[in-house]
Amino acid sequence: LRVIDLAAREVVDTLTVGSVPVDIGVTPDGKRLYVLNLDSRDIAVVDLERRQVVDRIDFGSVPQEIAITADGRRAYVTDSFRGVISVLNLETNKVVGGIQVDGENTNGLAFSPDGEALYVSSDGWLLDLDVKRNLVRRSLELADETSIVGISPDGARAYVGTFQRQGGG
Repeated sequence: LRVIDLAAREVVDTLTVGSVPVDIGVTPDGKRLYVLNLDSRDIAVVDLERRQVVDRIDFGSVPQEIAITADGRRAYVTDSFRGVISVLNLETNKVVGGIQVDGENTNGLAFSPDGEALYVSSDGWLLDLDVKRNLVRRSLELADETSIVGISPDGARAYVGTFQRQGGG
């Protein structure tokens, strides 16, 4: 993982975080970085002041994307193959729960502006999760597959990457 000084436009450090990092979440206070590693199937916890890995969360499957709550106490991680959105306690760096969804492939995720909902793409669907109760509230079928998710600043619109599978053999 490269640390870049944007003003100077130069690499100032390189950190070894795991095998094939695929997504990063920074805590709101800017003290910790959570790096999802595809091949090593874990999450590296980096202390940004010391610029070193201080903990490693064994994920057991393939982490895809991470979203950290505004208060920095929890994170939600999508899983490429299990149909579970894992809930992490960032004070203990432990997986403390999971939200089972229909389908296997959960990808993009984004919080509503008020932080009360988490929108997740999963096997062609957009899911609306209640983060206080960790439950799916609603779902909307969109396409064969879905990928990335973005929410407008006013919470009125979701932007979801979609694609259709090609037939053939």
